[in-house]
Amino acid sequence: MILTLARFLLILMLAAGSATAYVRVRYPKASWVYVPPPPGVRMSLEELRAAIEESRSGAEVVLVDAREPAEYAKGRIPAPTIINIPADEVDEYLHKMEMFRGWRIMLYCTSVTCDAAERVFERLTRNGFDQMRIYHEGWEGWLAAGELPEAGPDLYMGLPLDESGAPMEEPPTDAPADAAGGEAEPEPGSEPAGSGESP
Repeated sequence: MILTLARFLLILMLAAGSATAYVRVRYPKASWVYVPPPPGVRMSLEELRAAIEESRSGAEVVLVDAREPAEYAKGRIPAPTIINIPADEVDEYLHKMEMFRGWRIMLYCTSVTCDAAERVFERLTRNGFDQMRIYHEGWEGWLAAGELPEAGPDLYMGLPLDESGAPMEEPPTDAPADAAGGEAEPEPGSEPAGSGESP
């Protein structure tokens, strides 16, 4: 009798433990659950190079760097249109992506051990973006292939983006004073016109 009761209690304990484990797996505490991208999303270095070349010819291709802003500022993959969307702040940066709806979107982060690009991919998918690919080897894979880096602000067709995500006007180039209609400054050692004595 005692042995039967002990076996019954043991079965109850095991059942309770299994139920708890199932609840933890089925309903994790984290508010965001990582969902891997579907097959065929990852792209090779050759495919990324081809997409960047197409964008230089006017194709609607935007590169999305999912690393942290400090990493992005140090160097990035060169492309005519590129923006930085950190994986932990996707919702705050979604307004920048609105102008790229319908474009082909190429994402990357640091390396094969980084899932930031896949997290941005998943969030953009939920917001209706498509035609997205991920360069899985990321920034480190780009450098390891002997490709050159680039640094600078977010760009749209060569123009920087402001905080609202709109392209800024091209900054004016400095022009000499005489080209703008003013008087050019005299060269060192020369006398200003009209300063000499009249004969």
